[in-house]
Amino acid sequence: HLTADTDLVVNAEANVADAAALLVVDFTTAVLTKAGMVVVAMDAVVANKFYLVGLDNDAVQLGEVYVATK
Repeated sequence: HLTADTDLVVNAEANVADAAALLVVDFTTAVLTKAGMVVVAMDAVVANKFYLVGLDNDAVQLGEVYVATK
């Protein structure tokens, strides 16, 4: 789980050029405040393309993030 009460925190970021640009953003303060989160950013060039980064309670990148539609 990502938070102490098992809530999933999703943080929307501004548009980024690519996945590498998202990974250099320092989310340490936000993660400590929110106790882990998934960051979502939209591609600045390609429409409807998104990047996801999952971070645990220590701002360590999670190995996998799964997306499901309902």
